[in-house]
Amino acid sequence: MKKVKRKTNVLRLILLILVAILVIALIGLGVIKVVQMFKGTPKEEEVVEVDPDKVTLTKEEQAYADAHSDLSAEEVKMRVKMGLNKDPYTDMKPVPD
Repeated sequence: MKKVKRKTNVLRLILLILVAILVIALIGLGVIKVVQMFKGTPKEEEVVEVDPDKVTLTKEEQAYADAHSDLSAEEVKMRVKMGLNKDPYTDMKPVPD
């Protein structure tokens, strides 16, 4: 009877140690992720303000903007991203299975 109790106590102790190691490892990983997340953020002095009115266009977007002068730069970017600058049925690609 004493051997059975001793074995169960030893197994419980081993299980408790494994759970404690797992909890410590998960807390450590969480701390590492938080540090990595905040490490990449610039300080307030380092932030460079960008003029929101100035939008740069790629060659493809500029060609579409020249053909459609009535559209804004944001509209041109959206339409090129949607693929509306390409002729229908001429720039087809097979769909992967």
